Amino acid sequence: MNNIMELVEGGGLLVVSIVLLVFAVSRSRASSESWPSGILSTNVLVLVIIGTGFFGIAAFIDSFLT
Repeated sequence: MNNIMELVEGGGLLVVSIVLLVFAVSRSRASSESWPSGILSTNVLVLVIIGTGFFGIAAFIDSFLT
């Protein structure tokens, strides 16, 4: 659990957000259909919220363990 906290404190959250953004962009480019412009930004927002939520839950659990 300490490794996760070090990752968050060391800028890992920024790295995870960038990875999620790259995933969303590559997913949209690989799609043969043209997406409306709002869908890509919505997917990125949802993925970032899920990623930050995971680290928030990990930090909350870690606060009880230490």
